Amino acid sequence: MKICLIAVIYNESYLCSLSKLYESLTKHIDSAVIVNNSNLIKTQTIKNYFPQSCIIQGTNNCFDFSGYQEGLDFSRSHFKEMNWYLFVNDSVMEHRVFTNSRLKSFLRVMLEKPENPSYLGFTDKVETSSEFFIDNLVCSEWVSTYMFAMNPSALTLINWKIYDKEFTEASVWITETSELSFSSRRVSFKLIEHIQDWLFNGKWYRSHEEGIEKTLFLTKTRCILSEKLLSAKANNIGIKVIDPLRADKKLYFIDKFIRLFMKVVRKKFRA
Repeated sequence: MKICLIAVIYNESYLCSLSKLYESLTKHIDSAVIVNNSNLIKTQTIKNYFPQSCIIQGTNNCFDFSGYQEGLDFSRSHFKEMNWYLFVNDSVMEHRVFTNSRLKSFLRVMLEKPENPSYLGFTDKVETSSEFFIDNLVCSEWVSTYMFAMNPSALTLINWKIYDKEFTEASVWITETSELSFSSRRVSFKLIEHIQDWLFNGKWYRSHEEGIEKTLFLTKTRCILSEKLLSAKANNIGIKVIDPLRADKKLYFIDKFIRLFMKVVRKKFRA
C-alpha cells in the first residue's frame, strides 16, 4: 500500500507532535509533502523534523484547504499515483485528545484498500444539521478535516479538487462595514448561524482573542465552508464516507473512554 502524506503547518511549536504522528506512520508512507503556510518557519527547521519529505511554501489563501490543494497538486506532478492521500494539519495532536485508537482505526481501513471511491475521516454533526445546505446539497454530517484521506477513485470524481476557490469566495465576503456577508443562495441560514456561533461564541480556540482582523475570520469561514462542501459533494456523487471509529465498536469505546478521562484530567489541572 502506498500513502502520500500531505501536511499543512503554521505553528513551529506543533512540529514536534506532528512529527510523532509522522513517525508512527512512516512504514506506510511512500511520500510526504509538507506545506509551509507560515513565513516564520524556516525550511531547515521543518527538514529537521521531516527529513524525508518535500517541503513547499503555501499561499495560505484558505488556511488548510489551499494548503491541501497545493500539496495534492505537487504530489501529482512529482510522484506516481498512491493508494491513499492522507491530509493533516499541524494541530491534529494539539487541539484535541487524539488517541492511539483513532490512529489504529484509520490505518485499519486504509490497509483494507477499499476499491470503491472512499472518503475516510472522523465525522461530526449537530442537531440542526438536517437543515444545513451548501451549494443546494444537503450537509447532514461532515468529515472533520484536521485529518482525512481519499483514494484516487474518490478524488477523480471531484476532479482532484479538494478546494473550490471560486465557490468559497463567492459564498462569503467582507462588506464595506467590515461585516461578514453570506450568499443565501449558496449557504443555508442554519448553516450560516452554525458557523457564526462556532466562530464568535468561544467554540473556535481563537474566538476571544482581541484585535483579530476581520480578514482572518473571513478566511476561516471559507475554510469551514470548504470542509462542509467536500462532504456534501461526496455524499451526492457516490463517494463512500467512512468514519473509522464507527466501523470498529471496540476502538470506538476505548477512544471515548480515554477522551472523557483526559477531559476530566485537563479540567482539574486548569482548576
